[in-house]
Amino acid sequence: MLHEFMQFDGLTCNGFLCYPVAKKVVPMVSKAQSKASNKYRAKAYDMIQIATPKGTRDRWRALAEQEGKSLTAYIVSRVEGAYVHAEEIIDAPASSADPAQEPHKGPSAPSEP
Repeated sequence: MLHEFMQFDGLTCNGFLCYPVAKKVVPMVSKAQSKASNKYRAKAYDMIQIATPKGTRDRWRALAEQEGKSLTAYIVSRVEGAYVHAEEIIDAPASSADPAQEPHKGPSAPSEP
């Protein structure tokens, strides 16, 4: 005789007995696999740890989610963006709009009244 199984509130019942439903089992990673992963991570990535005021992580995580990025990807994109912007400022040619910023070119011709 076959019994129907029903699930509700984390229990499975077959009409006679009810028992807890097993949670999804995540396979254990072997020591060799863990060691290989750690070796690759050390070779491929630089690890950086920063301390921020309480609440900063949650605020940054919310901003990252709005952009569809992980927290790490969000922080990296912001830092890289600031770096590129700083390079543009440093490499930009001097503007002639502000005479105080122009290098001195020697004596100038007298101005006409």
